[in-house]
Amino acid sequence: MKYNNPVLRGYADPDVLLYDGVYYLYATSYHIKDGYEVYSSTDLQNWENHGNCMAPEPWGLKKGFWAPDVKEHNGKFYMLATVDGHLGLCMADSPLGPFVPQNGFLLEKTIDGHIFFVGEDMYIYYASWREGHKYAIWGCKMNPDHLTPD
Repeated sequence: MKYNNPVLRGYADPDVLLYDGVYYLYATSYHIKDGYEVYSSTDLQNWENHGNCMAPEPWGLKKGFWAPDVKEHNGKFYMLATVDGHLGLCMADSPLGPFVPQNGFLLEKTIDGHIFFVGEDMYIYYASWREGHKYAIWGCKMNPDHLTPD
């Protein structure tokens, strides 16, 4: 099968989730400034835009939506979102969203978060330059609620 690049123009930092036989793409967008668009595809060539999948103004922030990461676990969809240099967790009941911000943001001066699960344990890793931390890749285990760092 032949693929042409770019798959979609005007996007960066893509994350693709395969769920129930469908691929869902989330990315930094130059098309919208207030969230993340979600696309779906069954063949990785033809993509359908489902619009903005993010609830408005997460944590009171309005700009700088970068590098989302989405994982499914036990029927819930978790998104680590970077908004204006703040990393926060959002949840949805569908891969199409809406992804609703949980609590306050997790970390400031932090970007490019990723989620992974080991059994029921959730971990995140991210780039950060917070007070008292050198600019580096950091990680932590999340509490059993999957909403707060351990």
